[in-house]
Amino acid sequence: MATEYGPSPAERARTVVACAAVPTIDIAGRVAEDVAVHATNAEGALVLLAPTAGVLGERAACGPAVATLHATRLLPLPVPDRVLARVTIHGTLELVGNPAAAVELLGRSAPPDQTVLRLDPHQVRLDGEPVDPEAYRLAAPDPIAPRSDALVTHLVQRHTDQVMALAELLDRRLVDAAWMIAPACIDRFGLTFHLAGPAGVAYPRLDFPVGVRHPNQLPAALRALHRRAGLPDGRLRHP
Repeated sequence: MATEYGPSPAERARTVVACAAVPTIDIAGRVAEDVAVHATNAEGALVLLAPTAGVLGERAACGPAVATLHATRLLPLPVPDRVLARVTIHGTLELVGNPAAAVELLGRSAPPDQTVLRLDPHQVRLDGEPVDPEAYRLAAPDPIAPRSDALVTHLVQRHTDQVMALAELLDRRLVDAAWMIAPACIDRFGLTFHLAGPAGVAYPRLDFPVGVRHPNQLPAALRALHRRAGLPDGRLRHP
């Protein structure tokens, strides 16, 4: 589901969790940072692979436990604060009842010293703001997210002139005051910029005319932005 201005908070939260390389989990006053891989099933529960002898594995072996997951999405940019968004999920952690199905979801088999766990969300927060847990369960991560970092890096390294031309479509006051202008991320609704200036950092959006549903629709959406900025309507090459 989307809002008038782009992805809904639930979709954004699901995207942050999907993009987080290594989430951390608080459980029983201890912090576990040894989650090997993670995924989210169709019910919105997180499926985790963690050491059997680690904090999570040992506690879950004793029965269901309250746990809090922290996931962070980082900018692919060399800036002092690379955090783009944070998600906190408070819920119940337990052993997975059907490890075979969970392992298929994770895309890898569980080694003998690893345990498959499940975290059912009860409370979800995005950058400190509450997200409806049911909306989170029903949402899906943005389909462009897996390619976003590579696309942003490509634009920064190979197409600086195009980035600056696109930035001209943003709020003139923000652009004129900024000492750093760069793309931050791309989602199915548009391009988000990172603008650093005297007042701090802003993340204005440049929306596509029509949201995309699949990564193969992204080049056409980007070309539409190019036309708005008066750039040549050539085929955009990207990773």
